Amino acid sequence: MRSGSSLNQLYHPHTVYFDSVGNLYVGDEWNFRVQIFRSKMSTCGCYPPIIKIILSGTVLRVRRNQYFYISSKIELRCNQSDSFSAQWSILNCPSPCFDERIDMYKNNLYIPSQTLPYGIYQFELIVKMTNFDAIKSSVFVDVEIIASSIIVHLVSYDTLIIKHHYEEDLVLNPGNYSYDQNSIHFNQHDWHYEYYCRIYSTNSQQFSTFENSNETCLLGGWTYNNVNRTAITIFSKAFQLNQTYQFMVQMTHRKNSSLQSFDYLIVQVENLQSPIIIIKCLIITMCSSKDEFRYVNRHTQISLCSFCTNNCSQTVKISWNIYQGILTSPNATIQWNSVILLPTSSFFGLDTKDLLIMSDILTSQYWRFEVLYQFESETIRSTCDVELNDGPRNGFCLIDPPNGTILTLFTINCSNWFDSDGIKDFLIYGLIVNLQKRILLTTSSNPIILLRLPANVHLIVQIRDTFDCTTEYDLPSITIDSNSAMIDTLLMQEHSNDDRYMIPMTLSKNLLTNNFDLNTVNRYATIREQFMMTINNLPLTTLNEIKFQSSILSILTETTNQLTRRTLIIALNKCSQLSSFHKVNVNKFLYEDTRFIATNILECVTNIHASINGPLQQRMQVLQSDLREIDDITLTEEHNLHHRNFEYQKQIANEMAHKINEILSLITLVLDTHLHLAQNFTINTSTISFLLAKISSSSVSDNYQIDYSSNSTLIIRTMMQPLASYGNSVQSYTNSSQLLSFSILDENQNDIRISRMEFFIPRDPNKLIPPMFFQNVTRMNENKLLFHFYSFELTKSNENQTFSIHFEIHPLNSNISYLLIYQFDHKPRIHSIQNWTYLCPSNSTADQTYLHFIDNSQTSNHHSIIYGIRELTFEEMNIYCSDKKFYQNLDQPRRFSSDYEIRLYQSSCLYLDSNNIWKSNGLLVGSSTTHNQTQCFLIHLT
Repeated sequence: MRSGSSLNQLYHPHTVYFDSVGNLYVGDEWNFRVQIFRSKMSTCGCYPPIIKIILSGTVLRVRRNQYFYISSKIELRCNQSDSFSAQWSILNCPSPCFDERIDMYKNNLYIPSQTLPYGIYQFELIVKMTNFDAIKSSVFVDVEIIASSIIVHLVSYDTLIIKHHYEEDLVLNPGNYSYDQNSIHFNQHDWHYEYYCRIYSTNSQQFSTFENSNETCLLGGWTYNNVNRTAITIFSKAFQLNQTYQFMVQMTHRKNSSLQSFDYLIVQVENLQSPIIIIKCLIITMCSSKDEFRYVNRHTQISLCSFCTNNCSQTVKISWNIYQGILTSPNATIQWNSVILLPTSSFFGLDTKDLLIMSDILTSQYWRFEVLYQFESETIRSTCDVELNDGPRNGFCLIDPPNGTILTLFTINCSNWFDSDGIKDFLIYGLIVNLQKRILLTTSSNPIILLRLPANVHLIVQIRDTFDCTTEYDLPSITIDSNSAMIDTLLMQEHSNDDRYMIPMTLSKNLLTNNFDLNTVNRYATIREQFMMTINNLPLTTLNEIKFQSSILSILTETTNQLTRRTLIIALNKCSQLSSFHKVNVNKFLYEDTRFIATNILECVTNIHASINGPLQQRMQVLQSDLREIDDITLTEEHNLHHRNFEYQKQIANEMAHKINEILSLITLVLDTHLHLAQNFTINTSTISFLLAKISSSSVSDNYQIDYSSNSTLIIRTMMQPLASYGNSVQSYTNSSQLLSFSILDENQNDIRISRMEFFIPRDPNKLIPPMFFQNVTRMNENKLLFHFYSFELTKSNENQTFSIHFEIHPLNSNISYLLIYQFDHKPRIHSIQNWTYLCPSNSTADQTYLHFIDNSQTSNHHSIIYGIRELTFEEMNIYCSDKKFYQNLDQPRRFSSDYEIRLYQSSCLYLDSNNIWKSNGLLVGSSTTHNQTQCFLIHLT
């Protein structure tokens, strides 16, 4: 071999090395290289795989309270093997820096929120071919865990300045009143607190620490309230009368000193004699400080509350004034002009301590809200100045590819969005076209989002700034194809891989209809159960995650015949957890977010209620996994197995009914926080109809007779669900009805006794009333009868359950009248008729149908009813339809001149008592009952 620099030449070789598969490595000194001569037997057509990281940018920046994935696409180039192993490692992570349960041996890595401390990390993925350890590839990914936005408050409300009475201690409590903008949780013990003070004047002195007794601005003592110094009490003797102080707290994260937050408070110490009125935002995340203004999202419902401190006597009157601010130039002083005409449909509480303004009502940028407290001897006023925040602008979003399938990985790219407050994140919503229901698909702090999508959704991107002010952008319409094979492929991928595309998968309920055979239904039920178990382990750390999980629960439970008992139990527990968490953090959720979460939870519990009662009401098939769950299923008699399953299902249904009521109470408490007097909250979806209204006791309708005190505030709550509970009744007869829940609550959420009321319960549209029976009168006339009789078997009644009777006759020719007689349990006696009525044209319906109604108080313990029909002549109709006297001429048979149709159906008004027994005691079916709804009267308490 001649010396040279080509691939088959060397120039002064000096070192050789063979690896495990026979490749030769030669140190080629004067060519400044290591030359590799591969062994032909080593590769055999097998080359290192190509790894592509599905990630935008050089560094992935993730908030610490946000879970994230690093996904990779592996392209294999080996004829000898199609299997590989993958392993992730974090090169600069001090051990242990994360939960050991994280699976580092998949090519797609999932890191839960709150896992890694703040900092920059380098992740390495190594992929090796199975049986060819030397054939491998690696790739590196840089990830930066960034800080959350901590809002620090020294007192319970957001303010720059307060007045303080000189004889009272002052408590500063940043640990309790601070919060994290990006997380629901704020752990006050993660921070170190350093307190400073100074005399506040035009020539203010430097801040000094409380610890430095020689330099402190205070005259007397103070103390930390706990060992972690999350709060401090300054004793009254430390203050000088008529002095102004400024206090500061510096909060430094204990594990990352580069994370710091501050807050300042000016305190004017005076001898206060008059009351002090404070205005604050009811929802702490709704307002942020911006100089002397509250910075508020223009597109949210604004809730301000006022309260009195210091020498507050009986208030005589409270009123609000509203001013619009005009700024003529950037450096000019704002001019405040009073707004006189305020629409009552948009402003609530103008004469109460709390003021509520509907979203998108205020158009200008600056507003002043002034509250006046009128006492017997003086009037005290306080103001709150608001600057409205506009959302991000000037940007656009694109989706690529423009069309695809449910297996396609789409890229949404949002570019050029600007906001002076900074862009916080991007939320992707899917609007389910046929349901008009919005579902949160995913969130990202990066403008490039990768996700799979279900069919039949319209995509909306919500761009949020740092203060949660939003702009919505509708993405162009896309076509997403789907078929059963694609669904099965997607199910298998998600079943065996990480749950990254959980929401699109659950949204595919649009594709998973109820028209499958029983085996397919059981298979999908098993898959849903596995998904539900995954959802159950998702953490609750951010608002987005709560919205995310409530969306999943609503959609995943919507196909009610594919939910196992275990799925239902897990789902209900998760709904309970979300409701409790929402209740505890009620002052951190905007009205719009509360509405979104409450709607999803209510839909979820409605789906659960329908699914657990469906098999009991014989409206659904029993799932195989539920049968396998029953103990001692070794018994061979099938009916024993189904009987035990039925009894167990009934037990679980009763337990769930109690828990659903608890969830309903929690949601009521949450929604009540956002409701003002004369305001209501409504949900009307394909699943549920829900109303929560706050009214004064003086406005209670005459239809209600309730026990309440005058001049009180009441809450009316109604919820309509598609399927009634089965209960513990031997036979409930409730599988044709929807379920109405109705409550009147006092201000403390206690039920108020209702002694008389009227209400309507819709019939289940899927359970039709019996069809009309056609009667040809030609042969009937040959019998020459006085009456033609019809016998009907009645629904079995007892003392607890009674049923009304609705008899209908529709003559094919108009202007015909009838004499109708009837008797329970046996045929009426012609010469001693007790029950009779006339069916006359003046009393017919619009389609000329005659109705005869017998309320449920008359049917108890009867098993049948026999009706007799006799057609009246025209002369008889004119006589008897006007004076309503009993018809006497019954000696001669009567011919019928027109064919007709008849029908009988029954109705009942039932309530579920404390023992889960359906009863009708005290309820009366009304005559305004129709084919679509039942009129009910509560006539007395039982």
